[in-house]
Amino acid sequence: MEKQEFTLQVHYFMKDEECHSFNAITHNECERQLLNYIQAIANITNEKKLELVSDLSEEGGWKDNLKIIASSALFTLVISKSLDHFLSPALDPTEQAKNLVETAKIIKESGFTQEEVAPLISNNEKLEKFSSVFYQRLDKDPNVIKLQTTLTNSENNEKLLNTTIEKKDFAGHITKKQSRTYKKFGTTILIISPLLVEIKRLKWRGKYNGTDISFIMKDNDFITDVHNQKVSFESGTSILCDLEIKETIKIKNGFETIENHYTVIKVHKWFDGKRAKIDGKDYIAVE
Repeated sequence: MEKQEFTLQVHYFMKDEECHSFNAITHNECERQLLNYIQAIANITNEKKLELVSDLSEEGGWKDNLKIIASSALFTLVISKSLDHFLSPALDPTEQAKNLVETAKIIKESGFTQEEVAPLISNNEKLEKFSSVFYQRLDKDPNVIKLQTTLTNSENNEKLLNTTIEKKDFAGHITKKQSRTYKKFGTTILIISPLLVEIKRLKWRGKYNGTDISFIMKDNDFITDVHNQKVSFESGTSILCDLEIKETIKIKNGFETIENHYTVIKVHKWFDGKRAKIDGKDYIAVE
């Protein structure tokens, strides 16, 4: 695909209409988060030749102009939607889910695969963090009262995006987190999907308290038994273990979500239907 060029203008409105200056630290941090966001979209869409070129800022509050040059068809298809999400008032979870479904439909109708679509419609925590830091910094600046953004196709001057977000809506993009870590001793997990080869980005899967979970296994003795093929997962395997749970409560736009991350720190017993290991001793089931 030939390169396409877009012009992004971000207009920061100041409390004093005659003011044409901007706190340098605030501006640099906001610019960095926006560039990081665009670069992350490029990575997700496999855009290998992205160019970001700053033009001269203009007066009238403070206007930043950025040329976005790309050649990935998927990137050029989704960049306006992605920037709309970043630079417009935050949607509530219901509207956001509806928006994601519509975006996925548009992408699929354009001939892209499920694998290409999935990262764009999943809850991408990295993208959310860029947005949160951007508005945290901007919200603290007493002089900035509004943000207006346009995205234009440089070739035909088609306006792809025209958004406005008032200062009162900045907080809707800011994510606040509260975390706590606690342990459950002597609890049971049914193994659904073991991790037989050590790959950092992958996790074990199991059922805990009736819920499917992903977890990290940190008991080296149990991992050794697995690698030595002492444990069979054909009949379903359960473990009695000590479990560390990191609970994170995220509050954004007035809505609260809870995420749990699980780590098995010690396996006391395991049973795979044929064999068992209890406190370091091996047992075989008698038929």
